[in-house]
Amino acid sequence: MPAITPGKSAKQIGRRYAAYLYLLVLLPCFIYTVYYTTRAIGLDYIAVPTWDAWRCVHYLDRLLKFDLSHFWIQHNEHRVIFVDIVYYLDLILLRGRQFLPIGCEIVCEVAQLALLWWLLQRMQGIPKPIRLALGACCGLFMTSALHVQVILIPFLVQWYLSQALAALALLLLWHSAQTGRLASLVTSILAAVVVTYTTGNGMLLWPILVMMAVLLRISWRRIAAIVIAAAASVAVYFVGYVFVGHGRAALVLSHPFYTAWFMAIFLGVPASYFNNLFGGSIGLIGMLLSILALVVAIRQRRSPDAVFTVAGGFCLFIVCSALMVAYGRINPSDPTFLKARADRYAVVPLTFWANLVVVAGWLAMQLPRGRRFVWHLAAASLTVYIVLAVMGKQESCERAFAARQALGEEAGMALVNGMEDRDVLRPIYQDPIRVLADTPVLRRRRLSIFAAGRQDWIGQPVSQLFQVGLPDPCFGNVDELAVIDGGYRAEGWAWDPQADRPPADIVFASPSGTIVGVGETRTGGYPHDPTDRNRRPPSDLDWAGFVRADRVSGSLLVYAIVGGGKVACALGAPRQVPHARPVETSRVGAPIHISEWKADPAWTVNGFHPSVGTLAGEILYGSYSGSDANQGTLTSAPFETGGQRCLALPVAHGPSTVGQSVRLIEAGSGKTVAAIPLGKTDGIWQYWSVDVSGTPKLRIIAEDQGNQWGQWVAVGEPHWCRP
Repeated sequence: MPAITPGKSAKQIGRRYAAYLYLLVLLPCFIYTVYYTTRAIGLDYIAVPTWDAWRCVHYLDRLLKFDLSHFWIQHNEHRVIFVDIVYYLDLILLRGRQFLPIGCEIVCEVAQLALLWWLLQRMQGIPKPIRLALGACCGLFMTSALHVQVILIPFLVQWYLSQALAALALLLLWHSAQTGRLASLVTSILAAVVVTYTTGNGMLLWPILVMMAVLLRISWRRIAAIVIAAAASVAVYFVGYVFVGHGRAALVLSHPFYTAWFMAIFLGVPASYFNNLFGGSIGLIGMLLSILALVVAIRQRRSPDAVFTVAGGFCLFIVCSALMVAYGRINPSDPTFLKARADRYAVVPLTFWANLVVVAGWLAMQLPRGRRFVWHLAAASLTVYIVLAVMGKQESCERAFAARQALGEEAGMALVNGMEDRDVLRPIYQDPIRVLADTPVLRRRRLSIFAAGRQDWIGQPVSQLFQVGLPDPCFGNVDELAVIDGGYRAEGWAWDPQADRPPADIVFASPSGTIVGVGETRTGGYPHDPTDRNRRPPSDLDWAGFVRADRVSGSLLVYAIVGGGKVACALGAPRQVPHARPVETSRVGAPIHISEWKADPAWTVNGFHPSVGTLAGEILYGSYSGSDANQGTLTSAPFETGGQRCLALPVAHGPSTVGQSVRLIEAGSGKTVAAIPLGKTDGIWQYWSVDVSGTPKLRIIAEDQGNQWGQWVAVGEPHWCRP
């Protein structure tokens, strides 16, 4: 046996274990990502239906009367029969708490990851440390917290279900070619049918299946069966179909470079979240690698293996899907490619890249030489990309989504309390009127947000449901009580020292002790006004709730429910209910002179859009000042109320009130006395009466934080109210 010099032995050992360096970086990232994503799903979950899920709520009564015709009603450009089935099963079996679609999404994701790991295990020609590194890369793409913003919008189960079944169809097709089993082929076709009627791009799976069947040298009879099934599925799909947006094909053909770059940016997520050049370049690399894998497979003289059939076929399916997304979403007048980076699409490029990791390893195996160098290059590049893009963006994206979920949870509480403020409800659906029309179905059947039964407390005495008056069972406060359309929104903090956690439920009571509204705490808190320096940051102690105006007058008592849900603990003293209501000009009295206004550059005298008219003889400020893009704050000097009970404030605003606010605050403490409910009129000048009893000194703060079309606000000097 030849002797091995110590230097040579060390060199060999170094080469052998150097590849594990990738795993040393990726494995901790993977463990942390799984922990963070799992925790975020639990924290960010809300029971209230959001966005497209209201489709199922709308048709629920028809379904329960065994009228199934609505299954064929298309959703935008999609047939979503199997999405509807999953959601309806959740409404019927699990009281609409969305556990079934969320669970289905997680199962689909885990199953796809297991399949990718199995494919990597089959590639024994790749050194084990490289395979482990590639497997960690797949895991990071498939478990990234970027998925949270898709998983917790349960109607988007369409993406997870269609992708998992597309991979299954390709796997079963390969299995049929290997074993000759007809059952595998039939199941593959059935999976493709389900994909077709889960999301519109599912139709693009059929040509991929046919192409793979040809490469796998499946008999022509079986290929004909796939073609017939494809033709039948697609033909039936368009029975009664209404095309959404005419002329889209011409738009794509007339802007080929914009379309290609849109596809690249779409596939380049999450790199595209940094900038379009970075994301587009990554997306182009992904598309080129997918096409290269197809070319290599065609040039081979043998049938493709499972790795290319499943992972390569899936990548080609997603590239084709990106073209369909571009067909439906491109807007050549938008240089920012905003729709290509939409959060709801994140799962598609992430799963694409998880599969492309496997394809990259497979491509390197086809090289006659230099494989080891290419494997190292791929592992190193993926490691850097994941650390920069996936790890660098997942937490910030999840936190932004958590803030949106908090607004969604508030909207759910508003519905439980019977509120109709459209601004409060808009975070869960763009058309609040439809939400208000469909909510009675959930309330009547005690589903979703009504499953817990908190709505039953309203109208009952606090003392009848809970023990009241026990000494110091909790800590907390009411931080703000603001006016919204049809009532009030309250917020504050609470802590249950005996249970060592925040209390789950909050109730609001009238002076007579009758419950008039409910609220709840939320892990992670609720988003606060970022411009208010006096506000504490959001925390697990935060609570928020709503009260209808017709249920309370005078003052409001707030209780935290502690002691295992048996004790009502008062949070501070009773709070006077603020009032801000439209008032006729005849009730507007003498003006209150403001000694000084502190105005950002956006705010100018008479700086409002002429469409809202004007008020003769008034001193008026506006943030439009020639452009909707202007932003800034207008703050008045403090002024005395002199014991008066009511003042009238003139306010106007543009067609969109997003980012706009007008508040009266207590000059000393900075607490909001009243917030003018913008969007409740047609935007023209309107006087609002505000109850200022017990507040000796006030300040007016008007803010414009919106830069889109129609987003501006205007305010004038206040007046005393006439009797």
